[in-house]
Amino acid sequence: MLGYRYMRSAALLALSLAACKTEPAPKPDPEPSDSSATKTDEDRAALVTLELAWVGDEQARQLRERMVPGAPAEGAALLAVRHRVVAPWHIYWRNPGDSGLRTRLDLELPPHLQAGEVLYPAPDHFVSEGGQHSYGWGEEVVLFVPVDAKGEGTVTVHSRWLACHESCIPGDGSASIELPAPGPIADDDALAPMLARLPEPAGERVAAEWLTGPILQLRAAAGTLGEFFPYESDAPLLREQKLDEQGQLQLHYRIPTGADLPPAQGLVAWTDGPQTRWIEIAAPWP
Repeated sequence: MLGYRYMRSAALLALSLAACKTEPAPKPDPEPSDSSATKTDEDRAALVTLELAWVGDEQARQLRERMVPGAPAEGAALLAVRHRVVAPWHIYWRNPGDSGLRTRLDLELPPHLQAGEVLYPAPDHFVSEGGQHSYGWGEEVVLFVPVDAKGEGTVTVHSRWLACHESCIPGDGSASIELPAPGPIADDDALAPMLARLPEPAGERVAAEWLTGPILQLRAAAGTLGEFFPYESDAPLLREQKLDEQGQLQLHYRIPTGADLPPAQGLVAWTDGPQTRWIEIAAPWP
């Protein structure tokens, strides 16, 4: 688990505010159908706790270089929203998989400020005893949000999650932090593992090609490909993924006619040397 110094300012993010997009209004989440609905507020609060910090200058600069052209906003600060999760429970990624609910953030900002799209780090893969596949994080995860950091004020974050182990418990929590003071603020090494899991554009590192099936074939120019995590599990439906003898990853899809398809397929783990990066695959649909 990460050691963390929270509720401290870390640094203004020198990134373009034009790239900050407000997260689309979420569809209402279904009520979880589990026997844990009678859990007390103390039970819910004990499973997940929130802590806030600001990402430092150098970490922000490195993130901007990695994420171009999809970098967060110039002139904004990058807010780190850490969720501590009691083991062996876990909460869910933007696509929860076969079961679960997406972890969602809502921000309260001073009227003169705006926030960008929530940045979700790559998840882990969980398989239940019943064979259901889900995506999320145990122990802890840090979600990131670009925030226009002009002037003074307080940012309040409200998070909603579903924590699951042998049963599932819906929960929510809030935390507040002051906007960072002007001037440089040191980086926090505890943020590095989660920053490294944020999606990056494929560039020339990973090529994607549609084959009959439909099958999306991924090929790394160097290094090796690992697991793929889809952004959607309903339509399109990723039926299976296979790594062939040449190291190419084949994603076997079923795409319903007239389905509302996402602009990108998802993330693939790409390793070249000692470090693994998470590459976003955004191939035009066939």
